Amino acid sequence: LARQIGKFEYEFTNAEGVATMLAEKAVQNGFEKIIAVGGDGTLHEVVQGIMKDGQLTNPDLLLGLLPSGTGTDFARTLKIPTEPEEAIVKLRGRGTQKVDVGLARFKDHQGNNTEQYFVNMADVGLGGEVAERTNNSPKVFGGFATYLFSSVISFAKYKPKQVKIWADDLTLEESVTSVFVANGRYYGGGMHIAPDARPDDGQFDIVIVKELSKWDVVSFTPKLYSGKLIQDPSVRFVRARSVEVESDEEVLISLDGEQPGVAPVQFEILPRAINFLV
Repeated sequence: LARQIGKFEYEFTNAEGVATMLAEKAVQNGFEKIIAVGGDGTLHEVVQGIMKDGQLTNPDLLLGLLPSGTGTDFARTLKIPTEPEEAIVKLRGRGTQKVDVGLARFKDHQGNNTEQYFVNMADVGLGGEVAERTNNSPKVFGGFATYLFSSVISFAKYKPKQVKIWADDLTLEESVTSVFVANGRYYGGGMHIAPDARPDDGQFDIVIVKELSKWDVVSFTPKLYSGKLIQDPSVRFVRARSVEVESDEEVLISLDGEQPGVAPVQFEILPRAINFLV
């Protein structure tokens, strides 16, 4: 690795939140590049450590990714190979792509107002419950199988939520299964949720899945992986720079596959906020 990208130092994570602390420390110590080795959850934590007040703490910092985790969905959008030897090629030099970042403001599980950044996708509704079940499940069968199993079990037990949605000029109130707020195209170990999303266009692709019956899952599930989800009549698609979702019911949220809290939640796009190594 040193022959490929030059001198480097590394640290292992051993608990939730450690990647954020290590990223903060690296920025303070003047490192030029930070490379997350892991899945979307690891990348999510690293982003918390390099962003503050809606921008990079060091404007010249370069962020890279070596995919190795349960979900590697943002790597799919950026076409970063999953094979380490091939992915390392992306980390050479200083060639970057400016990438948008989402900022979510919500309630944590103690009822406190909080905020987090996300780079790939947020989900309000079923996805929060899938994330919670996935993160508490063994990953021995890999990311795809774990997410699929968690999705099927969660869907079987899930009751759609009545929500209000504001997306720029759109106002909507209805019973939904999920509201996806996408910066990247993939979610949940390869589900092709937002096939036209671009992580550098300054807006979210919002995929609203209306209330589904238990029988709908038979025809609906294949569309999650084929990229044809937005063609389903039970799905509504819009683009917006800001989104707000609230409900009188408890509705879990997920950010990059993590489950940090509940609605009400506000999403704001931060255009081209990160220099991503490509």
